[in-house]
Amino acid sequence: MLLFNVMPLVSLKAMPSLPVSYDEVNAILGDRAINNQREKRLNLEKPMSEAHRELIDIYRGSGLTVNGFAAALSISKVRLCSYLYVLTKAVPEDIMKRARRFQRGHMQVYKQTAELPVSEIYASWCRSLEIDPGSALSLVIISFVLGGVPPLTIRRWRDNQNRPTEEKIARYDAIVNRLVNSLEQNPEVTDAATREKALKAEVRRLVEDYLEKDGELANAQRTILNYIG
Repeated sequence: MLLFNVMPLVSLKAMPSLPVSYDEVNAILGDRAINNQREKRLNLEKPMSEAHRELIDIYRGSGLTVNGFAAALSISKVRLCSYLYVLTKAVPEDIMKRARRFQRGHMQVYKQTAELPVSEIYASWCRSLEIDPGSALSLVIISFVLGGVPPLTIRRWRDNQNRPTEEKIARYDAIVNRLVNSLEQNPEVTDAATREKALKAEVRRLVEDYLEKDGELANAQRTILNYIG
């Protein structure tokens, strides 16, 4: 009883608010944890060649995972790690040429998308296909265009609740651009109506391929049936 008599009561309203939201704090801590894990694996104090150090700098600057960076260089993860962790005497010149070419090209694309909220990237995909970013149907259309990514996952991207890796974003962006180019080069597409018809035909093909592999649609995917007719 003495404890309650001595301790003053403090109103919650009187307590200072956090300078950032809990979501922002969690995002910051999450990014730091990922970066710290990557940095701990790299022994930057270990004696190494100039090529090793340059390759490590390109990797660290890319922001990619080891798997993503290996894919960008078209080599295996095991082989890449042998260079990043300085387990070899040298880095082959052809690997360095690939890394430098990546740094000048695709790495800049990754950095551009990294600066954008994933909701804006999703909206740009929808605009490219001339569908409504706010529509539930668009979630399902993009789902099939991207090869069967669950609509619920895409909804989290649209709402900035989750984000795929930068290499996945680049791959998805390339898929959408390829479809857009295909529609633009289709001689039957002459106006908005024929463009929508061509898009429906492509989505119908994707749905049929999906059904052939998986057998049935999930509940969140069934809205596509009315769209494709």
